[in-house]
Amino acid sequence: MSEQQALGAAEPRPAQGDFAIDERRNKVGIVQLTTHRYVQLRPLDLGVSWDADPAVVRPLTVLEYLSARVAVANGARWLV
Repeated sequence: MSEQQALGAAEPRPAQGDFAIDERRNKVGIVQLTTHRYVQLRPLDLGVSWDADPAVVRPLTVLEYLSARVAVANGARWLV
């Protein structure tokens, strides 16, 4: 548990340009736009953007980020 979580702080919301995961769709993307209603994400392979509920979008961990980049390099489109 991080110090932020111990203090009761909310999990940070990804900002424009951050790498994030839509946990409902289990898809990784780059944040294009954030509003109170939705987060617009673009796949790492520059595919079609999609809108996600902000409640199910979170920043990637370092390990998730590295795994996603390797998957793109290897052509594993199922992850992105």
